[in-house]
Amino acid sequence: MFIINHKVPILSYGHKGNPILRNLVDSHRLDGVMINSATAKSKGIDDGDVIWIEAQRGYRTKVTAILPEQIHPEVIATLQHKIKKGAELNEIIELDDQLLGFVNASVDTCLLAKIYKA
Repeated sequence: MFIINHKVPILSYGHKGNPILRNLVDSHRLDGVMINSATAKSKGIDDGDVIWIEAQRGYRTKVTAILPEQIHPEVIATLQHKIKKGAELNEIIELDDQLLGFVNASVDTCLLAKIYKA
């Protein structure tokens, strides 16, 4: 599966201390990782389960699964920002010459990973 990151307009700089934005994140369930519901069910994962995302190089992070229909079956979608209950994508990225762009030193954050129940 591929890990991709996405951004949500309400989650910008300094949102952690803002109770209004925190309420929006909680009420719209924006702080988990999104996995296609059919893919999750095939792996025994239900909506709200705590799961591990493990990158190819062994780095992993524990997250909450959200199972919408609109996510591609081969994709794990996670927020890039660290928030109270969310995944920290940077925990599973290893910075080396394989993931850094040589032109501008950008980091390739589209990683291969596996998921399983915690």
